[in-house]
Amino acid sequence: MATIKDFYQGARPKTLSASVSPVFIGGALAFAAYKDQKADIPAVFYIAFFAALVVALALQVGVNYANDYSDGKKGTDDVRVGPMRLVGSGTATPKSVFIAMCISFAIAGLAGLFVAYKSSWWLVAVGAACIALAYLYTGTKFAYGYFGFGELVVFICFGLVATVGTYYALTHEITLYSVIASFISGMFSVAILLANNIRDIETDRESNKKTLPARIGHKAAITLFKIAILLIFLSIVGIGVKYHWAFAALIISPFIGLLSIKLSEAKTPPEYIGVLVKTSKLNLITSVLVSAFVVISAIAGN
Repeated sequence: MATIKDFYQGARPKTLSASVSPVFIGGALAFAAYKDQKADIPAVFYIAFFAALVVALALQVGVNYANDYSDGKKGTDDVRVGPMRLVGSGTATPKSVFIAMCISFAIAGLAGLFVAYKSSWWLVAVGAACIALAYLYTGTKFAYGYFGFGELVVFICFGLVATVGTYYALTHEITLYSVIASFISGMFSVAILLANNIRDIETDRESNKKTLPARIGHKAAITLFKIAILLIFLSIVGIGVKYHWAFAALIISPFIGLLSIKLSEAKTPPEYIGVLVKTSKLNLITSVLVSAFVVISAIAGN
C-alpha cells in the first residue's frame, strides 16, 4: 500500500520550481508596477499572491499525478527511468493516483476561485482550460503529449499564463514586460521537459509515445534546448531595460550556460536526470534573483 512519502515522491517535488517561479516573477513585476505609479500596495495583494502560488503548485502536482495515472494505465511507464511512477511501479493503484489528481485539481480550483473573485472572473475560464490541458497531456488516446505538443503547452501554461496571469490578477492589466518575463520560467519549463523527453527518446519510441524529441531526434532536440536557454538570457535582458537591477541576475549565466554542455555530454539516464534536476533548481534560483532585483529596482526608483 502506498504511503504519504510515496505520493510525495510521485508528485515529483524536484520539478515543482516550474510552478512557483513564474508566480514569483509575476508578483514582483506587479509590486514594481504599484511602486512605479507611487500607489500603495493593497492589503489583498499579498493574500492573492499566496493564493496564486497555491494554484500553481496544486496544478502542477495534479499534472504530475495525471501523467502518472495515464502513462501507468497505458504501460508507457513500465520501463521508465527517473522520478517514481506510482502506477507504473505498482506502488499505488490507478484509482488512488486518480483520486490524488482530483484532490490536487480541486485545491487549485478553489484557490483559483478566490483569485478570480479578487481580480476577474475571466480567470476561471483560464484556470479551467489549464486543468483540462493538464489532464489531456496524456489522458486520452489523442493526448497531445504523445504528438509532440507538450513543450508548446508547457510554455503557455507555466510561462505565459502563470506569469502574465499572476501579474493580471494583482494589477488588472497586462504589459509588454509581463509577457517578456514569461519567457524566463516558460523556457526553463520547456528545457526541463526537453531534458526529460530526450532521456526517454528510445523508450518513448518503443511505446509509440511521440514526444517532440522522439519525433525530431536527439540532435535537433538538443538544439531546441539551447534555444530555450538563449531566450532565458534575452528575457532577463529585456526586463533589465526597465528595471536595471535585474541585469544583476545575469550573474547566474555561466551556470545556466553549462546546462547545454551537460545535456550534450549526457549518455546515461542518471546523467539526463542530473541535467533535469539542475535545470529545475536554476529555474527557481534565477526566478528568485530576477524577482528580488525587480523589487529592489522598483524601490530604488530603477
